[in-house]
Amino acid sequence: MYKIIINTSINDDWNQNLIKSDYANFFQNTNYLDSSPNTVPIYISVLDDEKNVVGQLGLNIINTTAQYSSSFLTNILKLIPNVSRRGIWFFGPIIHTNNKNKKIQILKELLKGLDIVYKKYNIVYGFGFASPYDSSIDEQYLNELKKNGYLVAKSVTYLADLSESLESLWGKISKKTRGDISRAERRGISVKQIKTYDELQDYIQLYKIWTKTKGLELSKSAYNIEKIWNNIQSGLEVFFLAYQNNEIISGLRLTQFNKIIYTYQVLSSYSNDTSLGGTLLTWKAIEWSKQQDCKIYDFSGGSGRDITKKEEKLLFYKKKWGGNEVVHTNMEKINKKTRFKIFKFLEVSLGKYRSFRASR
Repeated sequence: MYKIIINTSINDDWNQNLIKSDYANFFQNTNYLDSSPNTVPIYISVLDDEKNVVGQLGLNIINTTAQYSSSFLTNILKLIPNVSRRGIWFFGPIIHTNNKNKKIQILKELLKGLDIVYKKYNIVYGFGFASPYDSSIDEQYLNELKKNGYLVAKSVTYLADLSESLESLWGKISKKTRGDISRAERRGISVKQIKTYDELQDYIQLYKIWTKTKGLELSKSAYNIEKIWNNIQSGLEVFFLAYQNNEIISGLRLTQFNKIIYTYQVLSSYSNDTSLGGTLLTWKAIEWSKQQDCKIYDFSGGSGRDITKKEEKLLFYKKKWGGNEVVHTNMEKINKKTRFKIFKFLEVSLGKYRSFRASR
């Protein structure tokens, strides 16, 4: 009844099919999947008897870890791809039907496709987040994942409904945060949307400064500036910078696809411990998103399992913006248990190393 197609490159039809779904966002778009440095993009499609695309899942095969590290650790990790090779996806799969039985059947085909990819690329483990905008995921869906060997856990994110008035969105923000926005404006902090290549270079420089405040360095392969610039020109990514006394103090990176805005990255130079640049940036981005007639502003969230103190702090900050807390699913399938244990040991060690460098 269904046919599975797996490709490492795809034409524009992939994105055109995505927007037939009301819950597909930028992270299933070819512009994201093809722009991740040092990864292999994989596109899994499921076709029905009439050759219509009824299911899609895009993922990246990743060999190493960490966008930022020490050069020493980065080189070590490059030597052990057989331990760190994994398949990662965000906000998928996308299934183009409202019929529950058909949806489960298409999900089964997509999971078969993933198993083919795991075997071909010698994947240690696969990990993905289901879309928080897909309200149709139920126990039957989750049980199908479990039957196929996936560990299922909860994640949370915070969504603002942009169909509400700006006044309503403002009223849902915590009183302290509204005060911080007003204080930022009184202090002369200004916000500018990145429009030129040179301004994007300024953002990358801020990224490097932010990384150094963590005691680390930004990997040269952490970003593809030409791809990012193309995404800006096509409207798929949006960047804002905050200035105080003619100095860049904060930056905000958003994705925009299918009328869904996602908070991808928030940066600060930490030149002023009490800087309110990031807070003002977020509010200005909400205003901008309303002007673009978008439907969802996703403040992003985090894993609902084993939340660290740092993640708790970030989630507390995001809750202040008054978005609705939405629970969605993350799924993980471990294919090679011994290698996975080694990878997790290295990942924990790297985390401790980062903390040590940041505290110096």
